[in-house]
Amino acid sequence: MDTKPHTIITASDVRCGDFLATHWLGSLRQNVVLDRVDVVVLDFGLTASQRSALDGVGAVRVRCEGKAKVSRYAETTRFLEKHHYDQVLAVDCGDLIFQRDVSHLFEFQKDRIRGVLERYPIPLPILLRGTGGRLRRSIREKLRGRSMVNVGFLLGPSEKMQELGRTVGRYADDLEHDQPLVSCLLYESGFEALDGTYNFVPWTARQSFYVENGIFHTSDGERPAVVHNTGLRDPFRIVRDFGYGPGHNQHIRTPYLRVASAWSRFRSFTRGREL
Repeated sequence: MDTKPHTIITASDVRCGDFLATHWLGSLRQNVVLDRVDVVVLDFGLTASQRSALDGVGAVRVRCEGKAKVSRYAETTRFLEKHHYDQVLAVDCGDLIFQRDVSHLFEFQKDRIRGVLERYPIPLPILLRGTGGRLRRSIREKLRGRSMVNVGFLLGPSEKMQELGRTVGRYADDLEHDQPLVSCLLYESGFEALDGTYNFVPWTARQSFYVENGIFHTSDGERPAVVHNTGLRDPFRIVRDFGYGPGHNQHIRTPYLRVASAWSRFRSFTRGREL
């Protein structure tokens, strides 16, 4: 196929397919300049209607085997090896929307992988559950005292994204969560930290925010470019009707400052302890 210079690539199974086709894709097409960007979806078992929605707007859909969480790195690398792109944005699609253009990031620090640092420490014992002993100890040591990189929004030159994908893919079966390993690899190879507006997570936001007509605004009136309703567990996905457009994002279940305070207390409790 003829490719554009850059690609935005995501992976989805049937569980996230409706959100992908309606909210993720709708917000992307309305807010992001895509003239030089191919939108690629790794299809891990979408339904016929979900596939039709993607095909109808010209998204490149690639059928894949296995589970999206485990196989997406290897499948992303396999796709990039076959198609030449300059820059690649790998992004989550089941809990993320776009509110402003991000296409200018393809021209920013083009020789490095870019991502947003987590604003609060996430307890490694939870994220490393199920990880093998040697790998677990290595990750724990390398991340001690460091913030992790949120892997829901990563972009970089295609070659480096392929290299990252190949390395993570080798450990995929041993990982319950990929973020600690990816963060370690990025600290080792070097990366560029992006402003938090490109991965605004409501439950860890340090700045207060409000929602107007379905759009998130920080207390200074700015719209975060990307809103990521992520969380380790369902209680931390605090926006219960998350989506794109009026009528969504009206029910915020957990006071986010209270959650942030709980993480701060956890950090104080575990400081100096073996994790």
